[in-house]
Amino acid sequence: GDVLYSINTSQKIKRYIMKNNVSLKILEKIRDNFFINGMVHKYEKNVNIYLNGDYEKSDSLQICRTIKAINKFSKNINFSLHLLSEKNADAGIFFNFKKVVLQDKPVVIGTDTYMGGETMFHRRYKNVVNLNYIANDESKKIKETKIIETIYQCIGPYEMDDLKGLYIEKNNEIIFGEEYKELLSFFYSDEFAEGYTDKEFGQLISQPLNTT
Repeated sequence: GDVLYSINTSQKIKRYIMKNNVSLKILEKIRDNFFINGMVHKYEKNVNIYLNGDYEKSDSLQICRTIKAINKFSKNINFSLHLLSEKNADAGIFFNFKKVVLQDKPVVIGTDTYMGGETMFHRRYKNVVNLNYIANDESKKIKETKIIETIYQCIGPYEMDDLKGLYIEKNNEIIFGEEYKELLSFFYSDEFAEGYTDKEFGQLISQPLNTT
């Protein structure tokens, strides 16, 4: 099944590019930021997010706003939030919040990504996010931004450091920028198969594709 699913991937992606008029800028960002160890690794459609440790109500609300926004524009990814960690849960995104007294920055965050499974092409199956923060107004604002950026990066751009223009907040709602919507929608399209390599993708986009 994995082999059949991934056959003729370049041709399928080319059709997607032409149909959706994907720009060269988007293609290059996919090539440079979305491959892990030279290969496509994606989450399954349904992704659970777990909260552990010293999280605050504002943290859970920010995560809810983020997943609501992503669920709206990407039909192939669906988040749900679990406020209490399940002991046997071994897949999903795990946020571990820790309130600290002293550290160099108001918020320090680290993320580990895990791949595995029984399929031919191992998917992403878990991210562990350790978020340490000092309890003050400055760290609260930084946390809000870091939560959104981290969830986005856990499911998509593994290497992307510059997330300028990722989102805006309007009427207490998170709205992702059109470019970032396009990046994630393309990456989680059916055409972008597990196991597809950055080498194959690089060869594809080096050819004339009538993109702008």
